[in-house]
Amino acid sequence: MIVIGLVAGWLVTACWLPQLYKFWRTRSAKDFSWGYLAAFSTGIALWLLYGFLTHDIALVVSNSLTLTLTLAVIGLKLWLETGGANGNTTVQPTAAASTAGARDD
Repeated sequence: MIVIGLVAGWLVTACWLPQLYKFWRTRSAKDFSWGYLAAFSTGIALWLLYGFLTHDIALVVSNSLTLTLTLAVIGLKLWLETGGANGNTTVQPTAAASTAGARDD
């Protein structure tokens, strides 16, 4: 029974690897909302807690790995959305904003 749980956990956890690679390659994490990531990571953390409380090694191992990868997705999304992808965290003014204060004399 433990083997089935470990294989299932591995497959579910491994699903995050292609997504992390896509985020890194495209430098975009817009596909996942913050609400989804918060709900999903909370659910995984609760499954992890349940695994500890019931001494279920398959739940503990698989949810530990899944939570780790989910936190990596959250960290990468945060990094990408704060300008980490191009090393620039400042907002560039638009043409309309730069001429907003100009006077027509």
